[in-house]
Amino acid sequence: MDENLADKEVVALFQGILCKKDIAPYNEKNIPSGKVKYLCQSATLTAFGNSVFDKSIEDMAAIYAIFTRAIGDNLVEGAVHSTYKDFSAIDVANRYFTPRGGAATKEIRPLTAEVDLKGYLAKAAGSTYVHTEENKVYYFKKAGNKQSETGFQATGPQIFQVGDIVEVQVSFIAIPMQDNKWKIIRSISLFDGRFTQEVIIKSLTQNTAPVEKAKPLLKRRVGYAEEELSITCAKLAEMEIGEKKDKSEEMDNF
Repeated sequence: MDENLADKEVVALFQGILCKKDIAPYNEKNIPSGKVKYLCQSATLTAFGNSVFDKSIEDMAAIYAIFTRAIGDNLVEGAVHSTYKDFSAIDVANRYFTPRGGAATKEIRPLTAEVDLKGYLAKAAGSTYVHTEENKVYYFKKAGNKQSETGFQATGPQIFQVGDIVEVQVSFIAIPMQDNKWKIIRSISLFDGRFTQEVIIKSLTQNTAPVEKAKPLLKRRVGYAEEELSITCAKLAEMEIGEKKDKSEEMDNF
């Protein structure tokens, strides 16, 4: 990897099990003014010790090390990865807003209903903050099945549940951004929600509660090119975590 990464961005894909989430739509009505700046969408992925996933964390640490060499002490964000129930995990996030003074007019985007259904975010932003392309998170779901690779289609954030197998597209920014952030979630794609659905159905039929109630401007392409689909699906197959029985047992532990 090129160590001359100043003023550069690296985009990577990580696949795993969604074990924590705080994504749109946003539903908190009363937002303290001091909190608006820090409002964000976030997700945590794990794979319960899977070696392919753990190798992804090693790769992320290598990117961090190269960025640190490129821009020195300006990169001071915290840990590269976290843990979930003693297993390695990856945390990713992206803030809803950019200060208006730091945003180019052509990059400002409207807050859609799928993100801000009740208008709470727009009201909190006022004239101080704006939602930009840098703040936007895209949502996809896999179309077809493992035997028929038909691609991905846009979807809404409400379909994602803790326990789903997902892929996140993450930007690693080598430029010292506001608050020294360096990894930003760009998209989240649903690969397989069967196990989550089975657990929810099981919990409902047993009359129990379900698992969970249902920067400088840089050019990038978010989403999936046709030639990338086979690679993505092959990576997912390589990272399959046990048989269906084992998956159901893991889901029971969430």
